[in-house]
Amino acid sequence: MKSRTLGILILILMISCKQEISCHDGMILILEKVSKEPYNHRNQLYPQAKIPYMDSLLVITRGIPNETNLCKCFKAHMLMELGQKEEAIKILEGVPKDDRAKIMRKEIV
Repeated sequence: MKSRTLGILILILMISCKQEISCHDGMILILEKVSKEPYNHRNQLYPQAKIPYMDSLLVITRGIPNETNLCKCFKAHMLMELGQKEEAIKILEGVPKDDRAKIMRKEIV
């Protein structure tokens, strides 16, 4: 009986001492993965990659006013993130006030 209990304790210790990736090593793995595809609109570390992506969506949504205005608001937001306030204002001036209000209230999405 004692040897069985001892065997179970040794098994529990072996399982509990299993090597897991530390937070530091996990972050290194994530950053290595992100650095392989830096210029991607999904990469939060490269907000400037979002602008060409949003431009391509603006081309696709021509003729659909709600979607075009939504894309313009998103692009303006991205430009603000990059510190390009004047360009963002020019874009938002082209979006009707009613549509801007609906987008802010998330009625158009």
